Amino acid sequence: GRRREAERKKVAYMHNGPPSDATISEAERKRRAYAADLQEQVRLRDERKAREKAEARAEDEKFLRAQREGDARGKRGGAGEPNRDQYGRKMTTFGQMGGG
Repeated sequence: GRRREAERKKVAYMHNGPPSDATISEAERKRRAYAADLQEQVRLRDERKAREKAEARAEDEKFLRAQREGDARGKRGGAGEPNRDQYGRKMTTFGQMGGG
């Protein structure tokens, strides 16, 4: 039965090493190809997750850095925050802003 066949294969493997491609059945070739395909899919998924995690971490760091600098949304001036020139100095009069 199956048990005797499995034992025979085990003994043959111990004496002869792994079976050559010529002796492997078609079902075994398909099983190995499927297993290799699954391993590739898992590897690609893990790479994608690691890349997404790194991107999210970089985005969070960028946001936190902007918050620390007081420029959380990329806007400057207005809504209670002073307008600044290109060097970051506060503009105190409307004329400095080019308004007349």
